[in-house]
Amino acid sequence: MLKFLQRPFRGGIHPDSNKLLTCNNGIDREFWPRNVMLSLQLRNGAKLNALVQPGDKVFRGQKIADSHSEMVAPIHAPVNGVVTGIAQHFNSHPSKAKCDTIIIRANSDRRWGSVRHRAVSINCLPQKLSAGCVKRALSV
Repeated sequence: MLKFLQRPFRGGIHPDSNKLLTCNNGIDREFWPRNVMLSLQLRNGAKLNALVQPGDKVFRGQKIADSHSEMVAPIHAPVNGVVTGIAQHFNSHPSKAKCDTIIIRANSDRRWGSVRHRAVSINCLPQKLSAGCVKRALSV
């Protein structure tokens, strides 16, 4: 009876984990994708509306797709670049149905957001809020 408690299952498949191939390699932190494809349909079937058009410049962290429902999270751009198109591609659902996909051609800039937006927010501190500062912020 004690042997059964020590080893409840016998046999089975135990494949090699093959960790020896990569165990001495570090994480590649220099990798940056050239093209990014973001599906406008989530795995649960919810569809998103694109907020960008082909040819628009997008910044890392910018909201590029949203839904009418509050239960669906929006999509933000993971890279800086230019939207090259919105086309039909296979989605991540097991049925492999086609859905609209935003295609972004990434550039080498890895900063978050727009430098212009960041400069306006730094210059407009609550203590120094003025009409000129508000006009600059609204013109961006």
